[in-house]
Amino acid sequence: NVVQVNDKNFKLEVVESGKYCLVEFYADWCRHCTKLSPIYEELADLYAGVEEVSVMKINGDKDGKRMVKKYDIPGFPMIRMFHGEEVIDYEGSRDLESLSNFIQQVSGVRLETKPYISSIKKLHDLNFQSEVLDNKVPSFIYFTKEKNCVKCTKSDLIFEKLSNVYANDNSSIQFGKVLVDESPSEKLIKQFGIYKYPQLFIFDSNRIVDGYRRPELYEGNFDIESIIGYLNKNFALHRDKKGRLLPSAGRIEIIDEYLERNYSGSSSIDFLQNFNNIIDKRVTNDKMIIYYKKLINKIMNGEEIYFEKELERLQRMLGNSSNLKSTSIDSIEKRINVLKFF
Repeated sequence: NVVQVNDKNFKLEVVESGKYCLVEFYADWCRHCTKLSPIYEELADLYAGVEEVSVMKINGDKDGKRMVKKYDIPGFPMIRMFHGEEVIDYEGSRDLESLSNFIQQVSGVRLETKPYISSIKKLHDLNFQSEVLDNKVPSFIYFTKEKNCVKCTKSDLIFEKLSNVYANDNSSIQFGKVLVDESPSEKLIKQFGIYKYPQLFIFDSNRIVDGYRRPELYEGNFDIESIIGYLNKNFALHRDKKGRLLPSAGRIEIIDEYLERNYSGSSSIDFLQNFNNIIDKRVTNDKMIIYYKKLINKIMNGEEIYFEKELERLQRMLGNSSNLKSTSIDSIEKRINVLKFF
């Protein structure tokens, strides 16, 4: 929801818009700009539905050089509020609450906001055993530092985005962070052989290698697409980089394969019996099993018309999803994926 502007459209989009436009002047090479980016994006999301306010940014080192010169921008990032010809410098802290308060104070808009709460657990020597090693939920752990680590600034943003992508999958995987500068971590560094930063590990108590529960080092590229591909593959997750479910979500591969091989469009006691045997022997703890069973029973009872009506009903619900929780949307999309397979 951050609006990107440039020298050519700045006057039209900002000065003549009639809105209160909060504009960040930034540069790609600016470390502080990179650190501000996720906070600024969150700010834009908060004001996405407020007609009087627009959250914007302009690249002062590329297609915004003329505006940098015109408004005498001394450095990056620089945040200013524009309302017509009136310009107000922002001089507060670069956190979500302070920025939001500034917008409300200048514009007169009142917005009840909740501070952003990260789903990433803060870990250290004293809580790692209970939060990770004794936890039945697999953990994706990020070892990082603030000082003397250029790569860590970018990887911090990537890891935060990853935790948001999988926010609804916390029963399948949890995200944790060890910031070695700020917390006691000497024991962890020695125990897991941490010698460079950043590093990512999977801790899964269900995976036993050579008789030991050993963490697995992630050795792929440190970009969001590569890591999402890795997590989806290894933990049966189904997300794209925006956190949306893939068409494979909700589907159970072994059941799909059986149906493709054996279902001929006619009901059969043997077909149903074999289907139940597969579920009992090879599929465990999957909530979608109940839905598969329901659909199979509809087939056995000759209620094929149910599929079309159910698909229409679920798609209508998605069309009016503004009041639905994200977990409810996930549940609907999973059922739609299974219905489309049938």
